[in-house]
Amino acid sequence: MEARGIMIALLSSTVALGLLEPTVANADLITDFAVFAGVNVFIPHGSHIAGQIGSNGTVNYIQGNANAPTSTGTVKANGTVTLDTGVTINGDILTNANVIFGGPGDTVTGLVRAGGTAPLNGATVVGGVTAGLGPVVVPIPLVIIPAPSFTGPFGGPDVTGGSPAPGVYGGLNPAGGTVSFTSGTYGFTGANIGNFTTLTMNVAGGDIFLDFTGDVSVGGSVTVNVVGGPVSRVHWETLGDWGFVNGFGHFAGTIFASGPSSDVDLGPDNTLAGQVFASNTIRGTEAFIEPATVTPEPASLLLLGTGLLGLAAAAWRRRSARRGRRTDDHSSQ
Repeated sequence: MEARGIMIALLSSTVALGLLEPTVANADLITDFAVFAGVNVFIPHGSHIAGQIGSNGTVNYIQGNANAPTSTGTVKANGTVTLDTGVTINGDILTNANVIFGGPGDTVTGLVRAGGTAPLNGATVVGGVTAGLGPVVVPIPLVIIPAPSFTGPFGGPDVTGGSPAPGVYGGLNPAGGTVSFTSGTYGFTGANIGNFTTLTMNVAGGDIFLDFTGDVSVGGSVTVNVVGGPVSRVHWETLGDWGFVNGFGHFAGTIFASGPSSDVDLGPDNTLAGQVFASNTIRGTEAFIEPATVTPEPASLLLLGTGLLGLAAAAWRRRSARRGRRTDDHSSQ
């Protein structure tokens, strides 16, 4: 049976957001990317990412069987971009360093521009290859990763089910069943979301922010249902690491591992509608991303489309404003 992986449907925004200040003119913002890591992005076999991929370090496509990884969108990196045999990139590759092709089975439908070397090794590049440009000519600037929007500490009773009100708690630790959230901010010490748990996000009244000072662990067959608005209104942020420890889940929202060394492990056989950012590394296990086919769920569970790009930008502005309000509250105490 063919390996299956996580499906990511991206809400990639090209709107300049007040939260981030680019270091050079026309620099990319982190929100321009479907997937962005501060150090490394690993894309294993059976994977597919729809949207722009970026890294301040390297991007690695890793083959492991006949089901090679693919992506749709431009790949941008300051470090080396490596393609194992059989990789297809429906877009461009732009890097300040080298491009390493695995062999004749690799295909890039766009162009390749490399500051270093890019020997084809039998690969097909439809748009042509320009190598040896040097980083001054390419150039792909480092993307500023936003600082964490909270510090904690959080504490209180664990949430294991029901409909918690916005506020601060211990862990988010449901072991199955349903947990329902409404608009507002929720602070947790960490999360251990058990198998077959359903998380319902009602964003009709505004954005939902789920903040974790510790690690987030997501079990198998976990479903996130977003009602009352787009998935871009759901924000998951952790100062620790994020890990899908099992597969067959259907997740939604923006996942941001914002601690200085935070990783995201997307795991196998999951579906994600949203964006993924990490200050350190984004990786999967064997097969974690499949072709992104956006299909609206009943009762508008997943509302996606080009009209959401502005909403995604607005969400980040609201988060920035929320940080400002918190600063004002602390200074007045």
